Amino acid sequence: MDINELDYKQPSFYKFNEDSTTLVSYVLKEFSEVNDVKNCLDYCCGCGIIGLELSQKLSINDLCLFDIQKEYSNYLNSNVEKFSRAQVTNIYFDLDELNHTKRKFDLIVINPPYFKEGAGRLPSNKNRKRARFYKHLELKSIIENALSLCEVGGRVIFCLKEDENNIVEIDFLLNSNDLLIKKYISNKLSIFDITLIEDRVTSGTL
Repeated sequence: MDINELDYKQPSFYKFNEDSTTLVSYVLKEFSEVNDVKNCLDYCCGCGIIGLELSQKLSINDLCLFDIQKEYSNYLNSNVEKFSRAQVTNIYFDLDELNHTKRKFDLIVINPPYFKEGAGRLPSNKNRKRARFYKHLELKSIIENALSLCEVGGRVIFCLKEDENNIVEIDFLLNSNDLLIKKYISNKLSIFDITLIEDRVTSGTL
């Protein structure tokens, strides 16, 4: 995927990068022989690039998009109108609203914020900061909540730079008997591919 050929609408405070395209490429490879994805959720979707790119290449019946920053709204709507080949049933900006739907997804993709606050210089722009930096235990909450929204037998796939802070945040995955975890490394970016073996209920917070 040539990142320069993608013509998505984006705000000035956020530009998608190679992490997003690497994640998309991995998912497309993994699902190359899957005929149908019933329900897909792009969690921490930003401008929707990951979910919408997947809808271009996979047969996705129902695509949902979630981010906590409403500042993405106009860009998301524009990108959905132009690029989605799936039915986009909902765009959520409220985590409680998403959780209360009690919807389950067979594919959830996440490009989460992956710098912990305090680990580097924070951007002056609050929206850029929110897109790139997470607070203590927030990354763990994102992953746990995504798992609670996953169908049994479904997959949660996310990318992460494995620095010391991030490893601490996701170490709970290693002690979870209801998960099958694969890891793929590309250009110092780790992609975690998790299959949910048993149902779980977790109420995450952001």
